[in-house]
Amino acid sequence: MQRRVLFKKSLAYVLLFSTVQGFAKTEQEDKMAVELMITFHVKEEKLESFMALIQDVKKNLPKVDGCRDVEVFQVHDDKYTIRFIETWESIEKHKKHITHVIDSGDWDYISSHLRSDPKSQYYRKL
Repeated sequence: MQRRVLFKKSLAYVLLFSTVQGFAKTEQEDKMAVELMITFHVKEEKLESFMALIQDVKKNLPKVDGCRDVEVFQVHDDKYTIRFIETWESIEKHKKHITHVIDSGDWDYISSHLRSDPKSQYYRKL
């Protein structure tokens, strides 16, 4: 009986330790990731088209090398202001993606929807 209790305690310790290690690794990986917040001010007459573009971004951007996630928000009292929060493995991978967007001509299409240049900044989770 006592042997079974010791085994159960040992098993519980192993499971707990491996779970904690898994969380620690995830937190460490998250700290290496970078968050990009980018704000777009959309032209009134281009809002519908930009909203369709957003659906494409939400579907395809996470498939890009280095992109972990993208979330899109619309300012509550200004439907023409849209913010993307993107999670990237590194600033370098994001910059590589942006270079591709510009070189492919996609940026010309995106910017045709905007009243002004987007504002963006990199962040790291604390």
